[in-house]
Amino acid sequence: MEAMQMKFQSCLDKNLKRLMKENALSMRTLSQKVDLPVSTIHGWLHGAAPKSIMDLKRVAHYFHLSVDELCFNDDLNGRYIDPEISLQLKGIEYRLLIKKV
Repeated sequence: MEAMQMKFQSCLDKNLKRLMKENALSMRTLSQKVDLPVSTIHGWLHGAAPKSIMDLKRVAHYFHLSVDELCFNDDLNGRYIDPEISLQLKGIEYRLLIKKV
């Protein structure tokens, strides 16, 4: 499970960095647009695990992506790094199954 968690965090921070660069957004600007603390964005960019699925949803929605695209899509062009990921948020384990339809 630890390896999957690392893939999840690596993909999230990689995608977030790429999206911010492509949209010329600073951490402060993105945090204002999605109404999250700068420290949350900073943490994600440096490998911190998200504490709320709703926070992820806000950011994904801002970039017109689904949460699975933001967090699990290796290249944002349809290839996913793992079809099933487990992670823990606030002590609750979540299993996400990603299926391209």
